[in-house]
Amino acid sequence: MTSRKHDHEPSRPGRPRGPRRDRDERRAELLDAAARAIRRIGPHASMDELAAEAGITKPILYSHFGDKAGLVTALSERVATQLNETILRELATPASGEPREVVRSTIAAFCTFIESEPELYRFLIQSAMQRPARTSTRVASDISNSIAVSLGSSLRRAGADSGAAEPWAFAIVGMTFAGAGWWLE
Repeated sequence: MTSRKHDHEPSRPGRPRGPRRDRDERRAELLDAAARAIRRIGPHASMDELAAEAGITKPILYSHFGDKAGLVTALSERVATQLNETILRELATPASGEPREVVRSTIAAFCTFIESEPELYRFLIQSAMQRPARTSTRVASDISNSIAVSLGSSLRRAGADSGAAEPWAFAIVGMTFAGAGWWLE
């Protein structure tokens, strides 16, 4: 007669599994930890240092983001979302109805982000520049597309033509990237 495991015996030794965590919630926590590490260490923070800040190993970080480019993409998407929220708040004020004010508010929100998060901004830009063109383009596109949505919506509310929102958004991001690079140096 062969020996069988009983249903009540654990399948492996060690600590019992805790409750399964929501993957999106866990990714958000890992992005929070990565941002903290980048603020503290600077834009050259390694994946080892980012994992250590989160209290995990590098393979676990890779399992959530694939590679450093995946982490950079996730951070840039988060920044784009935050910028969009800031821009929408700015554009909700009564004085923001004029097209010129819409563009001014958009530039101001982007510059305020760079000023308040210089290390995170440097990390995103430097990481994008060190990676294949796909990553570099993705960082700029995520932020530009987010700005284009806010800008287009505000221009329509102001009764202005919103057709130029997308090229204006990319121009704003390019101009601000160049100006910020100069300013940060």
